[in-house]
Amino acid sequence: MSLKKQDDMIRSFCEGGTEPFKGISCKHYIPWPRECRLLKTGKTAEFIQKCRESTIEMLYRVSVKYLKMFQQRHPSLPIDEGTDIDFRQIMERLKKIKLHGYSLIIWKGYINKVAYNAARNVLVKAGLLPKDRRCGTCRYLPWSKPYICLKKKEERKKSDPPCDEYCWEAVIPDPIPDDETLASMTNPETLLVEKEEGPLLSFIIKMLKERIEDAAPGSKNGEIYERQYDVFVSLMHSLSNNIPRTDVVEEIAEKYRIDKRTVQRDIREIREFLKKKNVLNF
Repeated sequence: MSLKKQDDMIRSFCEGGTEPFKGISCKHYIPWPRECRLLKTGKTAEFIQKCRESTIEMLYRVSVKYLKMFQQRHPSLPIDEGTDIDFRQIMERLKKIKLHGYSLIIWKGYINKVAYNAARNVLVKAGLLPKDRRCGTCRYLPWSKPYICLKKKEERKKSDPPCDEYCWEAVIPDPIPDDETLASMTNPETLLVEKEEGPLLSFIIKMLKERIEDAAPGSKNGEIYERQYDVFVSLMHSLSNNIPRTDVVEEIAEKYRIDKRTVQRDIREIREFLKKKNVLNF
């Protein structure tokens, strides 16, 4: 924020420069060094309640501004300013904050950061933005080995920091049908949603295979990943052939000699894995 805007903000609200306040300063305002007494004494909750500049309105305005910014940066993604942000939860957290500066300007700067993070986090949760900017989330790095960057033509690791060519492209397939819909399908090909990267189902299977390869040989995780791969493939194949999900779960439980609840947990963990990879938006 420019010095002029900072000065205008303090003059308008703290010093009462705008029409509603008729030139009367806020009773919590300390003229020098132009600070708020409530913030200085750590009474943040009271400050939010009594400040002339509404924190919730400020938070909303800035959040909309950042959502518009993301919308402009990624015009191909379904981002709009009506994206649902939990302002109530954010306000509860703000009440407990202790700042290292005590002016309305410092508070406005902090709200800017909170609003940016809130807007970005909700888009990350929806699978519209990557959680981390790294090679593993760049469109130019293949999902499977060998990891040769399509731009740089050199081998990279998924954890490597991004270069100037970094580009994120969300994978936003149609939602997976529920069990009843799946069970009524007679053609397994209807499960495959065509995208630039290839059929969605094949893409997921490749990721589950890759997870097995990345696990330490003979490890417990590797064992679980192998079983979960089998669970996913069996479930998709059986449901597309009109076999009820409960029967599939029973067959898998019998095959691995495990409890049916373990199979259900495997299904949940596969969903979580795919959500974290920003592949599916369940």
